[in-house]
Amino acid sequence: MASPGFLPPHDPFGRTAPLAYELEVPVLGVPMRIRSNAAQAIAHAELTYGAWHGLPAHLVEPRAAACFDIVVHPRTDDMLAPLAYRRHGPVFMAAAGAVMVSVLLEADHAVAFVPAQALDQREWFTVNVLGLAWMLASRRRRVPLHAAVVEGASRALLLLADSGVGKSTLAYACGRAGLRVLTEDTVFVDAEGGTPRLWGALPCHWLSPDTAAVFPELADHPVVVRANGKSRIRVPVAGAPVLTSVAPVTAVLIVPGGDEPVLERLAGDTLADIVAADRTEGFDQYPEARPAVIAWLRRQPAYRCTRGADPRATAALLSALADEAPAVTPASTLLPLVTSIP
Repeated sequence: MASPGFLPPHDPFGRTAPLAYELEVPVLGVPMRIRSNAAQAIAHAELTYGAWHGLPAHLVEPRAAACFDIVVHPRTDDMLAPLAYRRHGPVFMAAAGAVMVSVLLEADHAVAFVPAQALDQREWFTVNVLGLAWMLASRRRRVPLHAAVVEGASRALLLLADSGVGKSTLAYACGRAGLRVLTEDTVFVDAEGGTPRLWGALPCHWLSPDTAAVFPELADHPVVVRANGKSRIRVPVAGAPVLTSVAPVTAVLIVPGGDEPVLERLAGDTLADIVAADRTEGFDQYPEARPAVIAWLRRQPAYRCTRGADPRATAALLSALADEAPAVTPASTLLPLVTSIP
């Protein structure tokens, strides 16, 4: 039975669902139309991607919109389970129980079928359903890298680190130090054509609960269990998110250790080789576009930053690097301290 904001399909397959609710937004500069038979699905999409309404028109690709259709079925008693992922050729699929999503990579079209209770779990819905919209946008020369990006007056810093080293905490500290935060975990790089462009848009920081010991202002923020099972503090970004950057880029490898942060120039292709070795399964669905980004990264200045004990001190050092000439030790010829970026 229809209810305000929900127009259920009249068949068990979902074929007759009227996709009457709609959002158009240029995600990563790629026009995207998200449609659903449930208003709440579009409300979640607006919270996830709404910042892209602020992208200047000249940065939006002049092409037909990619389409993401979300068909919501009536509520069931089933629990929302972790999704299994499969891909063959241009078809990517994710499924568990009554949740099924197909992304037709070459057709710029995705279709999701979800039970109504999925809309009650915003975090789960955002990660497992809306998160797949990135695949439709990233096919257009947007190559994902595991990295945080902060931007100062002179350059953008591409911060790379092993999982658990503290990219997110450091990105938050850099934001408090006055740098603009593009992303804390994944950046999309367009290295083709003219000036390389970074794409991000960070709606909120997700910080480890122990971060509040260093930043007392976080003590009153509730701890949220994310869809991946990790407990995090959700901290909204103050002001409008930074969507994109064409600033000169300097890559920084963050490694743990020491009491005080230390910045060293990295020799040769060390950092680019580390990024090239990153083969996290499922993260990048268009590996054929990755070599151009690795070649671009080899041409950028690179540093290693030993993090030290206090992220505020590390952020101050990185702010100097992003804003003007930093204090740097002589060029290092040491072997890299990590071998992959998970």
